[in-house]
Amino acid sequence: MIQKKWLIGLCTAALLLLNMVFVVAAQDDARDGSIRGTVYLDLNGNGQCVNEGEPIHVGVPIEFVSNDGQWSHYLATGEDGTYGLVGAGYGTWQVSARPNANDFVVTSEPTLSVFIGSDQKLALNIDFCIQAIDGTSGNVVASSATANAILPQAGGSFTGGVLYIVATLVGLLFIGGGAWISLRRA
Repeated sequence: MIQKKWLIGLCTAALLLLNMVFVVAAQDDARDGSIRGTVYLDLNGNGQCVNEGEPIHVGVPIEFVSNDGQWSHYLATGEDGTYGLVGAGYGTWQVSARPNANDFVVTSEPTLSVFIGSDQKLALNIDFCIQAIDGTSGNVVASSATANAILPQAGGSFTGGVLYIVATLVGLLFIGGGAWISLRRA
């Protein structure tokens, strides 16, 4: 009688662990979005700097705010003027260029709504234009021709799900082995 209780308990634990594997895998899938763009230095101040031959700008803070407003994160543009948030969850994100207000003004739309979902996991060309307040060219490091270089590391997708799956499978092996030993003793 005691052995049946152990076997039922082990089977219940195995089913709970298997359920956890599916929950973690689903969470991992819901965070596999990516938002990428470039910040250009708008030399003529017309707000039209993309594909206009305008140079890119380094070190501009980009703010990402989740659709519920509960999560906010800043990244800065890399040496090639690009930024990239990987591991973005599904939903509508508010992405904003936040250069130093004493030195720059955003001449393009300062905040863009970006949707990430299962059918649209990648949002590209979420670009911003900024102009130096004093009329100088600011910190120009490259032309827009180099703006399509490799994006800087801007976070990471949730890779813990793989570890949870491996740990769960090992746990299931131990539980299955224990159940098998219990049955053999019976």
